[in-house]
Amino acid sequence: MGLLPELTADRAAFQVWHRAAILLTGYVANGLYTGAIAALVATTRRVYAPHETAVGVLVAAAGVWLSAAALAGSVSGMFWSNAALLPGLLLWLVAVARHAAGHERDG
Repeated sequence: MGLLPELTADRAAFQVWHRAAILLTGYVANGLYTGAIAALVATTRRVYAPHETAVGVLVAAAGVWLSAAALAGSVSGMFWSNAALLPGLLLWLVAVARHAAGHERDG
């Protein structure tokens, strides 16, 4: 999200818009992504191996952590939750892709 230059002149207005941007991206949008991942992991837990499901659960937990940190306005919480979320998400995506590739080969 960006902020128009004319809104940055007034510091109080900037703080309000900044907080709104944090809540919209870090709390609302991430909360929706996290809910989608949690639902996907829950509904596919019998399809994937336990270690693949466990990584998905960890991704969902890190997403909840990020949403909570954004709601609380914790910069360090947002940083560390992202540090856990992004590598976990990549690992989960690789695991799901490898699983799909294995099934494709098996025909």
